[in-house]
Amino acid sequence: IDHNAAPPLIGPTPRADISPLTPGANLLFAQSGKIDHIPLDGNRMNKDESKTVLHVP
Repeated sequence: IDHNAAPPLIGPTPRADISPLTPGANLLFAQSGKIDHIPLDGNRMNKDESKTVLHVP
């Protein structure tokens, strides 16, 4: 057994051709006549600060 070798990676690894989101990135989400603005915190959606931008009844 070679104890100097690095252990294998566990779990998914990010693709090399994908760059991380810039700070302050936002997501616009449209469904059923409503457009919502959701701020992103890294890779997570900050649902507490989401706002409706447009609602068409």
